[in-house]
Amino acid sequence: MGYRHYVVCGLGFGDEGKGSVTEFLCSPRRPDPARAVVRFNGGAQAAHNVVTADGRHHTFAQFGSGSFTPGVRTHLSRFMLVDPLALAAEAAHLAAAGVPGALGRLTVDRDALLTTPYHRAANRARELARGRDRHGSCGMGIGETARYALGHPADAPRAADCAAPRALARSLGRLRDRLADEFGVLGGPEVAGLCDAYRAFAERVPLVDGGYLRRLLRAGPAVFEGAQGVLLDEWRGFHPYTTWSRTTFANAETLLAEAGGRRLARIVPGPERDLRWQEGLARMLLRARPVYDDPGAGPDWPGIFEEVLGAPIALRSYGPAAADKREVPAGYLARA
Repeated sequence: MGYRHYVVCGLGFGDEGKGSVTEFLCSPRRPDPARAVVRFNGGAQAAHNVVTADGRHHTFAQFGSGSFTPGVRTHLSRFMLVDPLALAAEAAHLAAAGVPGALGRLTVDRDALLTTPYHRAANRARELARGRDRHGSCGMGIGETARYALGHPADAPRAADCAAPRALARSLGRLRDRLADEFGVLGGPEVAGLCDAYRAFAERVPLVDGGYLRRLLRAGPAVFEGAQGVLLDEWRGFHPYTTWSRTTFANAETLLAEAGGRRLARIVPGPERDLRWQEGLARMLLRARPVYDDPGAGPDWPGIFEEVLGAPIALRSYGPAAADKREVPAGYLARA
């Protein structure tokens, strides 16, 4: 494709600094900054904190974490669970933080699933019904969006429906009725009002096909920004303490391959889609007890990670802002 693209993925349970690293990679201070951010998993439940050099702060959920840099675009791929109402609220907060017109720099894949107020209400009802066995859900409707799409793939609302009023009203009505049959009256907006809001969203934000990403990647460097961490992956995480999303590099690899790029090299820890195996890992983790090193000993953590992963450390972070990041020269290993 001619440009160097980046994939930012957390190796823990989240909160690894993905947002600030994405912002750094888009920084105009770099010789070849990324010009677009591609979101490839999760939805409005993401919380990627970015603090600018002048003290502005935003917690990015669906917009790319490079949005403080003028001109950087956000593309929500088909693997995103898109919440148009949450996007509008996030755009308003960005405007208040000095980033006007965020929706004008946004594109959404037509095949992306929609997360609606009905999904959120069902999510919270299901979590409350679990009582002491609650999963710890954030209540943003992510799991319900994925669950409903698996059970009713032909009826699951998608971004393209926002520009097709009749299809949208039909899919939202069936969604609301099915969830009401399961949980009782859930509340939320009427279907007609929700259709109006989603239609307005489609009038402001381009809904694009898969060919758009190919063109975007040929126009300049991009960052594929992941949400959460690999230990929460729906197939690779510590089941059942996982999310309804691929949090590994898998979705980014697929999108890059479809756009004509090369697949990444991956570390494969075990059989794919074997939840029993992953559940065994979770039980093992729960029995484990950490052994702490003396902080005064100054362990070489970057070197330890390089040795375990067999990959060099390319970037170190010493704080929340882009200026707090230090790139390691090419070919230099942290233990050298």
